[in-house]
Amino acid sequence: MIQTVDAIIIRNNKLLVIERKNFPFGLALPGGKVKPGETKEQALVREVKEEVGLDVDNHQEIGYYDTPGRDPRGDYASTAYLCEVSGEATAQSDAKSLLWIDLNDLEQYKDRFCFDHYTIVRDALGLKK
Repeated sequence: MIQTVDAIIIRNNKLLVIERKNFPFGLALPGGKVKPGETKEQALVREVKEEVGLDVDNHQEIGYYDTPGRDPRGDYASTAYLCEVSGEATAQSDAKSLLWIDLNDLEQYKDRFCFDHYTIVRDALGLKK
């Protein structure tokens, strides 16, 4: 099982997502694979910086997601974190573009999310399924 991390970043009641450059296309939380010799927390800090140019100042684990079939690329498991960040968000590496989604409008975007990221965001926000 390939270990990954996902970052839930919220500012001014808006969620930061990336539009993926690569398959599977769609909206996703910033994040990625944990490299050999790296902790999940180190991967989180690195991936957020690489994908959206932000520094993770604080983080809280939200949950672990390993449902079979959650990623069409293979057998992936992800640890999701609610993150406090600093800096200005800019699209980097795997991000075609960035989007700040108003939390009041989140449901309008649910079919555009890749993987199970919509579920992860809802879990982080404490919303009912």
